[in-house]
Amino acid sequence: MDTQNTPVHAKLWHTTFWMLAFACFFLTAAVYMQFVSLPSVLLSMNFSPTSVALAFGGYGVGLYLLGAKCSYLVQTYRRNNICIRSILGMIIVLGGIGLLSKESGYLPPRTYMWGYVALNLLLGAFYGLSQMILFSTLIIDVCESFRRTEANYVSGWFARLALPIGPFIAIFILHISDFQVNYWGSMGLAFIALCLISLVQFPFKAPDDEVPHYSLDRFFLPQSITLFCNQAIILIVVGILLVNNFSMQFYFMVFLGLLSAVVSERFIFINADLKSEIVTGHFAMIIALLLMLLKQQDTIVSMIEPVLIGFGVGIIGARFQLFFIKLSKHCQRGTSQSSFFLSWETGLLLGVVLGYLFFYDNLQIALITALSISIASLLIYHFYTHRWYMENKNR
Repeated sequence: MDTQNTPVHAKLWHTTFWMLAFACFFLTAAVYMQFVSLPSVLLSMNFSPTSVALAFGGYGVGLYLLGAKCSYLVQTYRRNNICIRSILGMIIVLGGIGLLSKESGYLPPRTYMWGYVALNLLLGAFYGLSQMILFSTLIIDVCESFRRTEANYVSGWFARLALPIGPFIAIFILHISDFQVNYWGSMGLAFIALCLISLVQFPFKAPDDEVPHYSLDRFFLPQSITLFCNQAIILIVVGILLVNNFSMQFYFMVFLGLLSAVVSERFIFINADLKSEIVTGHFAMIIALLLMLLKQQDTIVSMIEPVLIGFGVGIIGARFQLFFIKLSKHCQRGTSQSSFFLSWETGLLLGVVLGYLFFYDNLQIALITALSISIASLLIYHFYTHRWYMENKNR
């Protein structure tokens, strides 16, 4: 019997779902620690910001490396085991990066640098596959059909909340130890995610008669390209702001901004016009960037800025995630969530790469560029994306 859509027993829904949601959180936080760990290692060894950008670029390419195999793997083997093995691969790669950093003094700089890029490529590949399986398959499989949109939405918030938590933990570790301990911390968070997924029982699904080895199923939704690009554009702004920002206060206030976005989604935007959340989110980020450009020394203002960034990207991400779901057909829900995940990560990494390539020593130009991109994203959404979405949504 095909048990792909057979939910876990109703009374276990809360337990199993929350275990997977927290697995998303810990797994995402483990990887986002690299936004601090990776530059700390390379810059401390006198590598250029361009080398940091290259390493992040390798990680970004890796995200797409195994995506086309996702559907084949989860239909041919037990889907939870593939996810667990991908996370195990992440843990091994993180350990390898930590070991490489420890032995860097014995290697030629060029060899060390390319070894670092290769390991980050593998890290992106294993992380991308594990998250695509989590978002496109496992979380959906443990829920009854009428709860799946809710489950996608909540698990998406868990991943978004990990955005500031990962760097916050990494900075804290750097204050009390060194960058090598950071990799132990990342491995520990990934191991917690692995344990949580291992504790959930999934029914076996017999594979389809003909399963292609490579496909876009559970990987990328072609008709979502407009949403994909628009969300990626605004995430570029966030990526630029993450460059060399090693302040615990900054990430803590971004976290508070994300929490305020959760509250506003629940109580303010619950019956609002579809366009209002994304427009409001853009305005929040534009105001934050304008305050940064004014170079106010006021402590209160400097605390408000990251709160607005967190609030803005939080409500934008939440609404775009629902747009991806509603754009997909019934059998494409999982694919839409993988596309949403890739759009978020691609924009974020592009921003980080651009930041280290062009804006590392010039905060003013970085802020002007980020402000220009935010305004462009708002105009694209207002005059094109929203109308296009309303004409093409399927739900």
